[in-house]
Amino acid sequence: MAAFSIYKTKYPELVDTIKAGRASLCTTLKGKLIKKAMGYKTEKVKTYVKDDGGKKVKVVEKTEEEVAPDTGAIHLLLKNLDPEWRNDDKVTTDLKQKELEARKEAEKNKYLFKDK
Repeated sequence: MAAFSIYKTKYPELVDTIKAGRASLCTTLKGKLIKKAMGYKTEKVKTYVKDDGGKKVKVVEKTEEEVAPDTGAIHLLLKNLDPEWRNDDKVTTDLKQKELEARKEAEKNKYLFKDK
């Protein structure tokens, strides 16, 4: 057994902390992906020094830029959230589901018919 696995077994609060961190990261990433899919506005700030009649003047220019919606992010979100989009390849999805069910059944039967 790897050292980290032993450590996690010895300290279950570490596992809870890792799970909480992962959940928090997933929440943040979902928000960022949704923002990218929807498009958003961002403010750009440009600061420079300008010579104004022998005096140095600090100039701050603010501009608003619109970031267009990202079609890749839109597709990913719809594929994961909308059942109609999820079935891009319904035949492959159905086959994978049947294979998973067959594996579960075989695993269950393996223990039922084992020699005692």
